[in-house]
Amino acid sequence: MSILDTEIKNLDSIIREMSGLVEKNLFYASDVYLNYNPTKEYPPIDDGKVNALERKIETTCLQLRLKERLFADDLRIVTGIRSMVQDLERLGDHAQDLLQFALRLKNPSTNNPEIAQLTAFVRKMVSDAVKSYRNRDTKLANDVIGRDIHVDKEYVKVVSMLVEKDQAKECSSSYAIFSALVVKYLERIADHATNVAEWVIYILSGYYKDKQIL
Repeated sequence: MSILDTEIKNLDSIIREMSGLVEKNLFYASDVYLNYNPTKEYPPIDDGKVNALERKIETTCLQLRLKERLFADDLRIVTGIRSMVQDLERLGDHAQDLLQFALRLKNPSTNNPEIAQLTAFVRKMVSDAVKSYRNRDTKLANDVIGRDIHVDKEYVKVVSMLVEKDQAKECSSSYAIFSALVVKYLERIADHATNVAEWVIYILSGYYKDKQIL
């Protein structure tokens, strides 16, 4: 095995660790939102570990580009990985955002099953986007990309529903505002999951958004 092969294999191991942490943080934050319990203590998310892993991956990618003579396939893998981990890092940031507003709401989402359903849908998108990389599965990656349209439609529907409930005094204004922000972060999380899936396809095939780049 060449030095380059070894480094790419090491990168793969770090990405698996980073994506695992991101999934864990997102699922924790959304679980707090869905099932808030006023008698429980909810610790903050340590996003520093995710950021440290991102820096480690980016540093390795830059070193490979500077020190190694990369052929087209290797260059595609390294540049694709570097772009993909940026979206993984943003997913980690949004986990913190979700937790922040979940703790402000202090209210389980049982009053709004539409939001609970959207949360579950988006969590599955993230899980499958990560899985598509781990399994080198372009079919699954394409499936994740196709789901983003559903999230966009549901986002508009849920926000409209919250506005109507606020106007009808069926919920407090603060609940409507914070819930709308939570749903906005869910929509952004779906966007980044889609981006991850698009980079997976690029890493494996050289196609990005249906156009061959490398």
